[in-house]
Amino acid sequence: MASAFTVFSISGCPHCSRAKGHLEKAAVPFTEISLTDYPKKRSGMLQLAGKLSVPQVFVGDKHLGDADAVTKLSITELKAMHAAAKPPADERLQKPTYPPEPEPTPSPRTEPPIKFSDTVSISYLKAASGLSNALTSKRTSHRIGMCSHVNDAISQQALEEALVEAVGVAEADVDGAVAAAENSGVILSAHKGSGKLNLYRLQQHADPDVLNRYRVWKDRVDPADVVVFALKKRFGAIKSSCTDKDGHVSYLSIPSHDDWPGFLEAFSEIQGVDLSAMDEGAKKSFIINLYNLCILVAFSMVGIAQSDMRRLSFFDNVKVDVGGHLYSFNQLESGLLRGNRKVPFHLSRPFAKGDKRLAFACREVDNRIHFALNCGAKSCPPVKRFRKEAVHEELDVVATAFFEDNLSVEGTVVTTTTLFKWYKEDFGGTDEGVLQFLARYTVDGPRKDQLKALLKSGKFSIKFFPYSWETDSANNLDYAPPSSQCLCS
Repeated sequence: MASAFTVFSISGCPHCSRAKGHLEKAAVPFTEISLTDYPKKRSGMLQLAGKLSVPQVFVGDKHLGDADAVTKLSITELKAMHAAAKPPADERLQKPTYPPEPEPTPSPRTEPPIKFSDTVSISYLKAASGLSNALTSKRTSHRIGMCSHVNDAISQQALEEALVEAVGVAEADVDGAVAAAENSGVILSAHKGSGKLNLYRLQQHADPDVLNRYRVWKDRVDPADVVVFALKKRFGAIKSSCTDKDGHVSYLSIPSHDDWPGFLEAFSEIQGVDLSAMDEGAKKSFIINLYNLCILVAFSMVGIAQSDMRRLSFFDNVKVDVGGHLYSFNQLESGLLRGNRKVPFHLSRPFAKGDKRLAFACREVDNRIHFALNCGAKSCPPVKRFRKEAVHEELDVVATAFFEDNLSVEGTVVTTTTLFKWYKEDFGGTDEGVLQFLARYTVDGPRKDQLKALLKSGKFSIKFFPYSWETDSANNLDYAPPSSQCLCS
């Protein structure tokens, strides 16, 4: 039986999962049109729904609404709607018969395996994940001297036992295997003791606040967009398997996924990306994609901040290594994308005078980026993967989609997102600049006409909705700022 329901979606969208899950719970069949696979269908969805955010759900040729509109209906109501409706006749609601847009494919890896002995040679990933599993219960904090501590340390004896157990090295070859593990960067020396009283640390635990230091990358480096697209797809598959039918994600479960070590190793390739080789469009799209990916990886690795003070620490202290330089979330956004403008609630700029990272900052500030970075709207913008050749159009799309839900006009009072309050500098520094932006990126209709009339009259005031830090998490670690360092000498 042909389906009367049509769902426009994008990959990795929790709201799309919520809508589809509710339809599946009601045993109502539907046709899904993925804007990730078929971005050209976006214009038809806009014409029919008057909206750019997803999901957008139709029954026959009639627009039903977003995820909230679907989930508020009972199973009985959904079944009755499906029984009464006919499959859509409008061509814009037909799933394309042509193949989806091809995705860039990573090139083959070229790094040789690590030779632990004459009979044992295995990949970095197999060695690192095997040793990590074998040493999970043997990582401890060791006191060195009066007040120094070495955290996440492994004794040489524990390391040697793990090399035999997890890597398959013969006991007679264990000294050479320790040297091979250290030379390859799988382990690091944490403290040199006498004899075999040395302490080691796995590379993947050496920098807990740097998201992509599972290893030091020594392999080939693909073009930046190929790298980040492949990472987003790989993480998306992991996240999807940890997402329930209501779109809630178990971030606690993600690090236990079988492909998590493989993802983290692949994520290390970002260390080799060269920002200086990119033009402004390529840099902008890459940083937006990377920022949004890193937020979700950070939720999985270090947790979600639950207070304003902890959020300040999260955005300042969790970092990613790009091209050998470390960047916090604030430095990616305000240092690079905003041309080194001050971060809200900070006294200084992200990069001080003479900082080498200033060379990679965007020359012009594109204020639309605020609606592409980690959007918190009730529905997702219909772009999850920004492309260097289309980033200008895609930023128009996400800005327009954002204000479907984050804008209210009542008389002369305009209420909108707190982002305008925090980043007013990027919109000319005036209320008029904010209103001009809103008028430009509001879909044609009565509300756009209201905004234009207010601009012309000059009589208006702007208020702000409370900012929502709500996430799609079902469970997660609570982010804690880095612990204070011992100041003894």
